[in-house]
Amino acid sequence: MRKVYLDKLPYKGQRVSWKQSIGYQINFVYDDIKGFFKIINYYTKDNKHYLNIIYNNNIYNIGTSTLKQCQIGKILGVAINNYKYKIGNIITDINSGKLQVLKQIRIPNGKNTQKGYKYKCLICGNIDIVSEYNLHRKQGCNVCCNPCRKIKIGYNDMWTTNPELAKLLADPDDGYKYSQNSGSKIDWKCPNCGFIIKNKKIEDINKYGLSCPKCSDGVSYPEKIMFNILQQLNIEFIYQLSKQNCHWIKNNYRYDFYFKYNNNKYIVEMDGSFHYMHNDMNNQTKEQTKKIDNIKNEMAINNNAKIIRINCSYRHNNKYTYIKNNIIHSELANIFNLSKIDWLQCNNFAYNSLMKQACDLWRKYQYSTLKISAMLHLSDSTIRNYLKQGTKLGWCKYNSKEVQKMNGKMFGHKGIKIICLNNKKIFESISQAKKYLNIKANIAFCCKNKIMYAGIDKKTKERFQWQFYNDYLISPKKLLSNQEIINSYKH
Repeated sequence: MRKVYLDKLPYKGQRVSWKQSIGYQINFVYDDIKGFFKIINYYTKDNKHYLNIIYNNNIYNIGTSTLKQCQIGKILGVAINNYKYKIGNIITDINSGKLQVLKQIRIPNGKNTQKGYKYKCLICGNIDIVSEYNLHRKQGCNVCCNPCRKIKIGYNDMWTTNPELAKLLADPDDGYKYSQNSGSKIDWKCPNCGFIIKNKKIEDINKYGLSCPKCSDGVSYPEKIMFNILQQLNIEFIYQLSKQNCHWIKNNYRYDFYFKYNNNKYIVEMDGSFHYMHNDMNNQTKEQTKKIDNIKNEMAINNNAKIIRINCSYRHNNKYTYIKNNIIHSELANIFNLSKIDWLQCNNFAYNSLMKQACDLWRKYQYSTLKISAMLHLSDSTIRNYLKQGTKLGWCKYNSKEVQKMNGKMFGHKGIKIICLNNKKIFESISQAKKYLNIKANIAFCCKNKIMYAGIDKKTKERFQWQFYNDYLISPKKLLSNQEIINSYKH
């Protein structure tokens, strides 16, 4: 305890009358030292109040405010040597780092100084200073702490810890000035179209990815990671499963990924931070989100689909490492051999634009929108929107007449699979089906549900009904009888 006792001095109102206190004795306690001073003089200087006091037969000058705060260590002869840690001590009872004391120092603190230390962190090698007050508050190495307060190039700078994030900087030198979890706002450059995105927090870009207002594809970083994993595993999957492509999904619910493997149905949900906290984007609480998740879980289970949720709510973590570890420790690891996954490829894929890929496929290979849709596991309408935006950016040239022409090419030997619902025969392309059955009907329109059948068996008069094979795997269409088809056309 440190305290001076002024209750025996004369007062004017609530203030000590220092002038009338000359000759009085002041008792004190300073840690394990107890004693008293005697006031022998009072004076003012530069509008400040001072005392002459006697302690151990020595006379000292001290300000009245300094005395009241019991800042008497120098008078007692303990202020200089009263350090908690000695040179060579190793400090571990702190929140970051492992500090070895190199030197006891005094650190400026306003008009005064405070005890401090020059230290070397035995973890990162950082040499710096810290006050004893901050050590008491568990503050440790200013490089090792998270978020860090100091950048040590080669240890915690962005280029060292997250080079993929640093590649997005408008000024590459910023990668040596900031950490990946910094709250500072800087400028970024879209890696696809070169657009400069101004004044965005580093920690936000690290958490949520860089969304370019000119060319963003609308697919989140975690979803792209899973997207590429399934691609590497050569798994046929549906991205954004909804009632548009699955009959048992109600309302506007969507699932991130759906696939079948070994006769089992699986759904993978990449749960971002809004699954665990308030969602500011739609003002939805985490309790409301949890309720929706439970409804979706039950709906999937009731339709024999196993649901796997991956926690992607990274905050101050490296998002790539965080998501990767959660995937590796998820049930997916019991289904697939994830040791075969090229994780660096996943990360690179996640930072690239699906819109750019769609435009490249259209421009370089002249694939149809349906072919690109099948290759990228996105809807035909999404691909069309990508190509329209890409045309504005100069990535490709797209118009409706060219779409019709390319779609015609798709129905050649390199087309997408279809199935005849009548006999469950699978064809590699529409042209193959037409040739096999010797028909000239518009099978594509039937697959798109624009017509109910395409082609008639010349012997049995049975009307052929069709479905894209990928859609069939998700939700097979009901096979209608000839009479049901005839009746529907009557109405």
